[in-house]
Amino acid sequence: MHRSRIDRFARPLEPSHALGEGVRPTLVRPAIAAMLLLALAIGCAQGQGPREHGSQRFDAPADAVDSDAARQAARDAAIDRLTAIEDIEQLKARFMRCVDTKDLVCLRDEVFAPGAEIVFKGADYDIRAVGWTAIEKFYADAFTPTKFGMHHAHTPEISVEGENARGTWYLHDIFVNLEEGWTLQGSALYDDRYAKIDGRWRIVSTTYRRLFEETTPRDPRTKLGSKSVVD
Repeated sequence: MHRSRIDRFARPLEPSHALGEGVRPTLVRPAIAAMLLLALAIGCAQGQGPREHGSQRFDAPADAVDSDAARQAARDAAIDRLTAIEDIEQLKARFMRCVDTKDLVCLRDEVFAPGAEIVFKGADYDIRAVGWTAIEKFYADAFTPTKFGMHHAHTPEISVEGENARGTWYLHDIFVNLEEGWTLQGSALYDDRYAKIDGRWRIVSTTYRRLFEETTPRDPRTKLGSKSVVD
């Protein structure tokens, strides 16, 4: 706004204007001028992108641009990490389901990485299998219509580094052995390693060590309420 136009607004009204005797009009138009200047300043401050005034161009400071880029990169990294954690949690849930249902095709094609390793240590057993052939044999022998169980994994702690990750889980499991007449219940800590292969997370190794296990003989009068889904 040109200075002459602001001055015109700021000039006091003459007493001859119809404002009545004793009125001090000199405070009216200076206030209007001040409001116009304030509106002009706010309008300039709210402009987006580079601002121009006359022949000069005002760009955002380089450090501000760098800061915005850093914040966006941090947001993208956080989203990628949370997505990976969710995918790994789904993978672990799939592992548990496929073990208890003895779905060996699922374990081979949707759970384990090539050359994967399993290590399970209990009070009176120490199981280790490397590669799908050995892993398949273990699960084929361990789960039958007369030997079956329930495995639940809880409270995951997952760390992701690029396309590799590690996870710690609590295990609560119950295993029924009708052939030998006992039921085992216990808890363990899983230590897993994962890798992203062809865009999908897979288990590279899964190990557990028992916190406790309790084995009790089955009462012959105890009946199971349903049939095992294991063939």
